[in-house]
Amino acid sequence: MGMDKLKRSLSKSVYLQLKDKILNNELLPGDRLVEMNIAKELEVSRTPVREALRELEADGLVVNFPRKGYIVSKISVSESLNLYEVRFALEPRALESLASTITDEGIAELRSIVSQLEEANKRSDYPMMELLMVEWNRKIITLLDNSVMKEVISMINNRLYRLANYIFRDLDNFAIVYNFIIQVFQALEERRGKDAYRISKENINTLCHLLEKQTDYRMFRK
Repeated sequence: MGMDKLKRSLSKSVYLQLKDKILNNELLPGDRLVEMNIAKELEVSRTPVREALRELEADGLVVNFPRKGYIVSKISVSESLNLYEVRFALEPRALESLASTITDEGIAELRSIVSQLEEANKRSDYPMMELLMVEWNRKIITLLDNSVMKEVISMINNRLYRLANYIFRDLDNFAIVYNFIIQVFQALEERRGKDAYRISKENINTLCHLLEKQTDYRMFRK
């Protein structure tokens, strides 16, 4: 591998590792990201770390403050509500369309996730439930026919994913999302597009309400 390709590969690896930690709230809003410490932890030079941090800044996941360096960005309540507004406009329509285009193979793939989710719910295995809920969302996106809708919904979900661990600190909220997934799956399985559309709108409205109640100012900014 050439030197330039190696540098890009290292930078991408650092970027993906840091992004994963931010999205999973292992690195919390307000945490400082010190190049030297990251380079030592990941056993790389500071150059790929610096490039990765610039890319994360472009994603809006970190902020670069003069004389302070990079800090994990806080979550904007208003921006998150704007994202939910776009999701509200797209996702119900996507699910309605999917109900008429999904194949038997697609239904089987969703059924596998739902079956695992039901078992995790019986065990009150909340970490597994959260993983399966993310897998559900990603699988739904892969099953869509509209490539533009896939791209936009994927971007929205990725930016909203940071909220998941926070919202799920209230374990009662697992039941809300769980029931939504079960209802949508049944609607898709029976090709009831209008019901999938309605259920999706109700779910997004509920998630917006949960977001508006957040008061942890370590995580959120107006």
